[in-house]
Amino acid sequence: MPQSDPTSDRKIRLTFLVHSLEVGGAEVQLTVLACGLDRTEFAPTVISFHDEGALLGELREADIPVVTLGLRGRHDAFGFFLRLVRALRASKPDVVYSYLDFPNAVAAIVKPWLRRSRLVWGIRTSDMKLEDRALSWRIFFALERLLARAADLIICNSWAGKRHLQQSQFHADAITVVGNGIDTERYQPNPATRKRYRAEFGFSDDDIVIGLVARLDPVKDHATFLKAAADLARDVPAARFICIGGGTIEYAHELHGIGNALGLDDRLIWTGARDDVSDLLNALDIATLCSAYGEGFPNAVGEGMAMALPFVTTDVGDAAIVVGDQGTVVPVFAPTALAAAWRRFAKMSPQGRAAAGADARTRIVTCFPRKSMIDKTSALLRRVQSKSANQAVLQEMP
Repeated sequence: MPQSDPTSDRKIRLTFLVHSLEVGGAEVQLTVLACGLDRTEFAPTVISFHDEGALLGELREADIPVVTLGLRGRHDAFGFFLRLVRALRASKPDVVYSYLDFPNAVAAIVKPWLRRSRLVWGIRTSDMKLEDRALSWRIFFALERLLARAADLIICNSWAGKRHLQQSQFHADAITVVGNGIDTERYQPNPATRKRYRAEFGFSDDDIVIGLVARLDPVKDHATFLKAAADLARDVPAARFICIGGGTIEYAHELHGIGNALGLDDRLIWTGARDDVSDLLNALDIATLCSAYGEGFPNAVGEGMAMALPFVTTDVGDAAIVVGDQGTVVPVFAPTALAAAWRRFAKMSPQGRAAAGADARTRIVTCFPRKSMIDKTSALLRRVQSKSANQAVLQEMP
């Protein structure tokens, strides 16, 4: 008589590892996944290396245990690893799912202390042009490549990310792709909210507001955004611009200086970090992404389109796949092309822009809903837990 599986009648214990729970693309997707898992099948826990994070409350409101380790820098390395191993042993994970380079490397290093756990890595970027990045980035990328065999499965959120891993000779039993899932209930247009936020920022009904949601980082190439804004402003008097996202004081000061030098000071608003982005996007007429490299599946593209906004993006990561034929794709480092794409939308009637935005939202609702991401990831985690990750079926490109 065949023996029954002793684990078949209990939930899969899934422990997420993440650097912090501050709002970022990877962190938001982790939160969406953790909160959306079927609790009759999965018992999720989140371990964050740092204590702070705006997403902590959302996870705890969903009754997901969150452990914060209070990482205090390099001098705390030994104590941090001890706290991490203790936290992992306490959660008794069937599967550990780490997000991004540092947590991926750390998860592989501690795996010998978790012999019964399967390890899944989350890769959320593509080519980060490491020659232009700090030494720490190059070290962690090399460490990830060295340790990749420790992962039972690598889940990329983009086809560009998977290609980059293969070209970089990451050796792993299985690499698959699951695109991000967009919360189209949170990200949907609201006329009353639009009126309130446009009043907050002093935008009139006639202004055409073009917005960029991105942290202040060279990867996001705000300089190209600012040059394109100056180009558009010369012949579209109603154009106004808003940059949503925080960063270091030094880099913010540098970018503000570029904007002022281009004569944008009375047309441009810098909001800094905000925790109300889904509401704030209502103030926009056109949304954009102008990243130069490094993107996987850019959340900003899916979220902006879900808000029924016409979208213009640079050709980076899987952005072109996300917009499909319901947006405009321009080359990186091409402010003239970016301004020309904005200009086409700006010269439409409000009704024309609304129709383009409605089509954009329909694409996201149809192709990239959060339920699809949760269902696909859940299926992969089941296979990993049952030790059949190497049979994972690659998802087809939408």
